[in-house]
Amino acid sequence: GLVDHISVMPLSNDIIETGLVVNDKPNKENPDVNAGADVDLGKDNITHTQTNSSSATFIPPDVHGMVARSIANVLDQLGVKIETYASADPDNTPLAIVRKQKTSFFKSGGLTAENDNTENDNEHADKNEKHRKITREVQKNLGVCTVGSPPCFVENYNVRLTKNISKKQAMRLTKKVRERDGGIVGVEALTLPYSNDRYETACNLLRPGVGSANDIETVVEEWIDEENALLRDKNGNDGLMDVNSKLPREYFVDDAYRVGTTVSQ
Repeated sequence: GLVDHISVMPLSNDIIETGLVVNDKPNKENPDVNAGADVDLGKDNITHTQTNSSSATFIPPDVHGMVARSIANVLDQLGVKIETYASADPDNTPLAIVRKQKTSFFKSGGLTAENDNTENDNEHADKNEKHRKITREVQKNLGVCTVGSPPCFVENYNVRLTKNISKKQAMRLTKKVRERDGGIVGVEALTLPYSNDRYETACNLLRPGVGSANDIETVVEEWIDEENALLRDKNGNDGLMDVNSKLPREYFVDDAYRVGTTVSQ
């Protein structure tokens, strides 16, 4: 597709002055921007009370959500199928849920439209059917894009593995770096399929000042040592691998790289 994912990150934990509410007072110059939003100006405590609003009239509760929404509108006008998430979404749906329910991200490692949810407008069906057919055809070519705004700044770091590594081995790395499995603090991780029968451990660093890309690299090296030990145990008994031998990093890892903006940039 044209572009598959856009995240608009907050650059500060402090509330940025926006058109929604300033100093706990409504925006008098443009009162319409206050409709449907309830902002608590306490640090890290933004709430949004609009739950049943249509997508067309939804106003995000924070400035980065507004920016994400604006980007989504432009891409939508170009013909890209848009799926919003987090504060740019009326239901504040997490990115992982959007990807799972509305795209084929977890099946292919990329984004394509899982289904066409274009609504039928019975009143104007005859008039707009031709336009909708054209739009659907354009969307097939331009693909689907997830656009949203996470509640905190997130760094991304991916470890792409070689075709020597099985899905089971890749999942062991994913669990080793992932916080909820006892790994690195603030790290979310997924095992995703990649091209040429390869896999990738894709990581979100929710607290990059605590759990960093360097920490992930340290764990990757530990994982390589563990995989080498498993291979020696398996192949040593068959005489295929010396008990003191060690396969290099290049056997396991094709590439490891940051994606997008980092805290230091």
